[in-house]
Amino acid sequence: MTKEPMTMYSVAFYGKGGIGKSTVSSNVSFALSSKGKVLHIGCDPKSDSTRILLPGRKQKTVLRAFQEGVGVSFEDVALIGKGGVVCIEAGGPEPGVGCAGRGIITAFDLLKEDIFQSVDPDYRILDVLGDVVCGGFAIPMRSDYSDAIVIVTSGEFMSLYAANNILRGVKALGGDTERVLGIVANLRGLEGERAILERFAELVDIPIISVIPRSGEINDCEKENSPILEMFPESGIADSIEAIADRIERASKGEQRLYRACPVADDELETMVRGQIIEADRKKTRKSCSRSGKHIETCCAAGAVDIGYYVDSIDILLHSPRSCAYIFSSFHDRMYSNDAGLRTFRICPSGEAMHCTEITDSNSIFGGAEILRGKLEEMASRGSTDIMVITTCMAGIIGDDVANICRSFESTHPSVTVVPVLCDGNVRGDMGEGLYMASVAMLRYVDMSVEPSPDHVNILGMSFMKLSYRKKMDALKGLLGLFGLKINCMFIGGCTLEDIRNLRKGSVNLIMSNVRMARDLAEEVRRIAGIDYLDSPAPIGYAGTVEWIRRLASLTGTESRIQHTLFQLESKYSEIIGRYRPILKDKRVAIHCNAPADISWAVDTILDLGMHIDQISFDQSQGKRPRSYCVGDHGLEVLFPCTDVEAKSRLMDDPPDLVISRSPVLKTLECSHMGLTDGFFALSGIEDLCRKISDEIILGGRSGWEVRP
Repeated sequence: MTKEPMTMYSVAFYGKGGIGKSTVSSNVSFALSSKGKVLHIGCDPKSDSTRILLPGRKQKTVLRAFQEGVGVSFEDVALIGKGGVVCIEAGGPEPGVGCAGRGIITAFDLLKEDIFQSVDPDYRILDVLGDVVCGGFAIPMRSDYSDAIVIVTSGEFMSLYAANNILRGVKALGGDTERVLGIVANLRGLEGERAILERFAELVDIPIISVIPRSGEINDCEKENSPILEMFPESGIADSIEAIADRIERASKGEQRLYRACPVADDELETMVRGQIIEADRKKTRKSCSRSGKHIETCCAAGAVDIGYYVDSIDILLHSPRSCAYIFSSFHDRMYSNDAGLRTFRICPSGEAMHCTEITDSNSIFGGAEILRGKLEEMASRGSTDIMVITTCMAGIIGDDVANICRSFESTHPSVTVVPVLCDGNVRGDMGEGLYMASVAMLRYVDMSVEPSPDHVNILGMSFMKLSYRKKMDALKGLLGLFGLKINCMFIGGCTLEDIRNLRKGSVNLIMSNVRMARDLAEEVRRIAGIDYLDSPAPIGYAGTVEWIRRLASLTGTESRIQHTLFQLESKYSEIIGRYRPILKDKRVAIHCNAPADISWAVDTILDLGMHIDQISFDQSQGKRPRSYCVGDHGLEVLFPCTDVEAKSRLMDDPPDLVISRSPVLKTLECSHMGLTDGFFALSGIEDLCRKISDEIILGGRSGWEVRP
């Protein structure tokens, strides 16, 4: 319902120190000056809120006048600024002494007695420091001083933390009263920043009323002490400022609703920023910011570092404390040393590629920009020409503008390419998100002038599926050889920068796993490099391979080749089944999986071998229900949920010949046992499964043999 216009409408702007609320609020005051008389009061001890409204003019603060002991009058503390805005600064004590919060209380007591009655404005704008909402700094948000609250924030964690604390203050003072006008998103240029702010706005149930992009126009106005609307009246930022002023005007007339303060617990806020699923008591299901949709398991920066190890001739610079570099490099070297297959894809030990800025406690206070620049200079002087800069938690917390530092360094070192990956540790997500972010960042090297070759393809998502066995690669190459296709680039897995530059030589991209990040990467490659992809992972099993061949042939225009290919495939499959069927026919099998998985290829193979499946069961450890395709269309009953103990109890009276499961509980049954293999591409996985089943039934279990992998 519309209410009568108020004599004066007061709005308090709150936000973390340095977030830009003084710039925003003073520009809003200038915008409102065309709608009525405006009183602008700076409530920060720095006394810099009215600077662009009073260019070059010094102003006595309320507390300085009070300190001088001569009384506080309108003439002493008020100046008329641009647009006719009446400007006042509350002031505060010298840094390190006194209590600024108490100073705000005193200043408002003095203003209330005299100054407020002298001005009689239509709008009053209060610019308040919001890092610590103590009793003093909370005074301007009280209902007798402000009608509405505007929160200015960026997508940085500490800025959001301050915004959430401000909401706590509003709630403490006003309970469930609707006092918040909205959120102003003052962007810092972080990757994915708008998405983070949108998630925060959804979490606290308060809308974003204006988005102010990071722009040099604001810096130009600050240098000239000029409002945006005066210096750049046709700019997008001017539109953003006017949007805030218009909303305040509508709110003063009762035409714009306000919102209740709904702060969240610190751990819930941190969970949102980290990307975990939030079970907030708001009768909503909130989505994860992690692409995997899972809780954080590993560090995003660790995933990005991992990508660096997959690419030859790129150096990794970790903007982090020394301990992060030690942890990441130790993890990598342990895997590199212990797994010969992994060395097929990881290029070198970490010591040959890892560098670190070694952020210290001092840097965390004063910033790490200079040590980052210094380390880049050092690496360039030693011959590094391609550098991937990866940020960790500390770099994100102290707010170093890493992307801008990298651009600036490149501008003065044209022979060096610096690729920033702004993980900020685990703030952006888990290890999988880091793999994705670094992979997308590497697309910068793609040479768009390269023409596609019809007989070459790219392999995407190598690192997402831990493709670490030569046998898998041999199987994949054999499958592609059926079409006369060759691998151009394994993006990213054991490739060089030259391979990435020539990525467009591959006419089609093939994704290696069914995880969402592999598909997201394929979408990004299509958007940036213009290469289409086959929306189906490399297949395991006969039926999946046949379908995959048909789809790939359609995409590559090689339909004329597939009849002979399919005939060869069918003949090979029949030969494999025919070799093992006499041994395994009429044997009984039970399958139990500790988590839902697609086992249709294995079920198809087992049935084609003439074996009988007594039981298929899935545990619910991952909280997911197995989908219909998990076992194929054979009319088989699927037990779900079914624990290991329940699966065993159903089989105890009449154990099958073989139990396929990794459960220690089921291994106590008197029969042969084996774990279900991950499988290799095309028919290689089928042959591997048949061989293992045959070995286990003939040599394992009841015969007293135990076959170890």
